[in-house]
Amino acid sequence: MLANCTQCHVPSEGENFLKGNEIAGLNVESLFVGASSPGKGDKAYDGAPPVVPHRLNMRQNCMACHGNGMANAVSTSHPQRKNCLQCHAPNATFDNRERYNLNDFKKDK
Repeated sequence: MLANCTQCHVPSEGENFLKGNEIAGLNVESLFVGASSPGKGDKAYDGAPPVVPHRLNMRQNCMACHGNGMANAVSTSHPQRKNCLQCHAPNATFDNRERYNLNDFKKDK
């Protein structure tokens, strides 16, 4: 499960990355632009906790992005509760299925 951004997004070695690399014309620039903030989640009914306003695929550890000291920290009246998904339901309008490579499950012939 990839629940922490730094599991994949690690500091780059910069120019040293290309030393000894035989791939000519390798483009190391990134044009990645993060998604815009989804804002607050809707509520199923008055008094209900808001639903999670983004997809959950690879985002099961809420505190990895929303914990104290993080850029996207959430201001909450209950920071001692660590299992956000116990009360905050996933938004049903998003496809929250885990992604699997079906070729990994094919039987050898």
